[in-house]
Amino acid sequence: MSAESIFIVASFLANAVFIGGIPWGVVLLVTLAVRPRREWAGPWLETLLPGFVWLLLFHWTGDRRFFFPFTMSLAVAVGLARVASAPWQRLAGSGVVVGVFLAIRVLQHATARVLAVELGVSLGILGVCLLWDRWGPARTFSRRVLPATASLLAYAGLFV
Repeated sequence: MSAESIFIVASFLANAVFIGGIPWGVVLLVTLAVRPRREWAGPWLETLLPGFVWLLLFHWTGDRRFFFPFTMSLAVAVGLARVASAPWQRLAGSGVVVGVFLAIRVLQHATARVLAVELGVSLGILGVCLLWDRWGPARTFSRRVLPATASLLAYAGLFV
């Protein structure tokens, strides 16, 4: 793991806490914790970019709904791990990220209906993205595009 990778990860984490607050930082910290440190480089760091975009959109607009697409982009990035080759291991890592998000939402007093929608949308997005990565064309391309696609689907899911 290079010093550059450590700097990028630390900067993203600091910005998540400073801009988004503790919940955003916790979700990112959990994302980093369920990924092996040897993957904190190059291609995997690129999969974090959509999350950073949602963090910036939140900073510019103050719209807390961007927390959900932020989380989903990170959950899908975890699911695209190459170190954990078994699909259930990747899905478990993504599930941990989504589980932490939902626990935070409970602490934020989200209604049961909102939690149900967020859980349903999360499961659907994770399923589709992980299946696409497994059997879809151009796996390298998919790893770069799927976190962004997942976050856009999560944002659309907010309007259900």
